Amino acid sequence: MSSKKVKKAKAHAKEELDERTLNSMIQNVRKRRHDLALTQTQASLDGGLEPQYFTAFENGLRRNPTLVTLNKMAKGLKTTMAALVTMPGSS
Repeated sequence: MSSKKVKKAKAHAKEELDERTLNSMIQNVRKRRHDLALTQTQASLDGGLEPQYFTAFENGLRRNPTLVTLNKMAKGLKTTMAALVTMPGSS
């Protein structure tokens, strides 16, 4: 395999990992919010975010939250940032 193809394959694998990580975060956020019986607006306000933030994130429209935003999301969901970013089966 040429070095160009190897680089392309690595880049593709990274994109897939990022997509899996994002999807895992979305699932974790949604599950936690449902477990607490919170609306997206309640979770946003409890964490100090704009009310539309959880809707946009859960719908995949906000794809790159900062650490500050992740911390606010965790606060609104009464959990830790680590719990939000943990991949399923990686306990």
